[in-house]
Amino acid sequence: YKAELGQPRRTGNFVTIPFRKAGGEVNGINLYRQCKGEKTPQRIGFFFRTPAIDTTARPSEECSYTARAVINDKEIGQPSDAVSVCLLYRRASVAPPSGAAILN
Repeated sequence: YKAELGQPRRTGNFVTIPFRKAGGEVNGINLYRQCKGEKTPQRIGFFFRTPAIDTTARPSEECSYTARAVINDKEIGQPSDAVSVCLLYRRASVAPPSGAAILN
């Protein structure tokens, strides 16, 4: 069995990653994240309900996610294909109020 991940989405400060559980034949997935510059993937956690939510995502990074299916606390099968997301957080630019002086 090969775990299946959907396209990750940044939602506020979190990343949500939908996944499939082989029609309920597996207990869940172990989710892994590898950001640019990291040598190995880091385990984010075990998820039994979709979507998985990465609450540890850091700003300004390009990261890929993979998953392994889990049955009875053991990883089975092959890792999922990697899915990627850019975690670039942008500050909103705010214009000064009308008539406000801009000091240099």
